[in-house]
Amino acid sequence: MPCMLDVTHCVHLLVRSPQVIPRAPIQECRISSVVAGELYVGVQHSMESRRERNHAAVQDFLGAVSVLALDEQVAKTYADLCAGPQAPVRAIGANERWVLAHALALGLPLITCTPDRFAGIPGLATDNWIQAQASG
Repeated sequence: MPCMLDVTHCVHLLVRSPQVIPRAPIQECRISSVVAGELYVGVQHSMESRRERNHAAVQDFLGAVSVLALDEQVAKTYADLCAGPQAPVRAIGANERWVLAHALALGLPLITCTPDRFAGIPGLATDNWIQAQASG
């Protein structure tokens, strides 16, 4: 089943973190163009000696997932989240709100490391693929 990845999950998948246990094949993963932008910002903030390698890794990752553009339906969903009668997301950053709106507009579960933050949002399904590391 298709799903929408947040930026944290993308980064963990990019670095092949052993903490991530995917519950869907990468071909079924979608990301918002907002997340793609955040990944490129991460590349720009990389140390110069790693920037080229990180850029190639991001491009490979973006070639494996579906990067979805924002459209009018996403914009309307964003407006409902920010200014609607419930406006449940005031404490959530703007980029995260766009990703949330994107998942809601498409009816996709949002794969996020903070599912509890979104518990009160009607119609949103969430999952967390990042497993806590056992402390030793």
